[in-house]
Amino acid sequence: MPNMLVAPTNRGHSGLPDHTDDPLALTAIDHYFHLYYWTRGNHDSKGILQELTGRGTAQIQFKSAADKFSLIDLPTTPVIIPRGKNGATLCARLRIAEEPWQIRYLARRLQRYTVNVWPGQYRRLVDDRKLETWHDKIYVLTDMSLYSETIGLLHQDGSDDEMQEIA
Repeated sequence: MPNMLVAPTNRGHSGLPDHTDDPLALTAIDHYFHLYYWTRGNHDSKGILQELTGRGTAQIQFKSAADKFSLIDLPTTPVIIPRGKNGATLCARLRIAEEPWQIRYLARRLQRYTVNVWPGQYRRLVDDRKLETWHDKIYVLTDMSLYSETIGLLHQDGSDDEMQEIA
């Protein structure tokens, strides 16, 4: 069978026989992404592409596009776990940071200490006052008894007081 770059389409798969000699050539890749992204329907349900095109370079809406974008589109909330000496030190610095560039820098460094929490668990953490909100959008766990180095973030099951792993 000849070496073919294959792209899914609405009607199954479309081979790219024009690119059998070099399926990684720029023209083959361009053709693949044209088939995959532009002929299969709307992959831009949030209208991000509209924010980045059609207005001229001076009017590109980078902030609006960034606000609409999420790499993984899940209804979770990121929560920083100030674990270990380094995590605690970075959190202490973030708490008192005032300049936007400092906040962005420290939040980026704290990504490795961040877990995503599902809506029900987030509401319980807020209701139980186990989270603090810093800089209007950064959530930090305040009760480290809810975190296990071996299991991760724990939560109380509504039926009893046992701590259980978040599924």
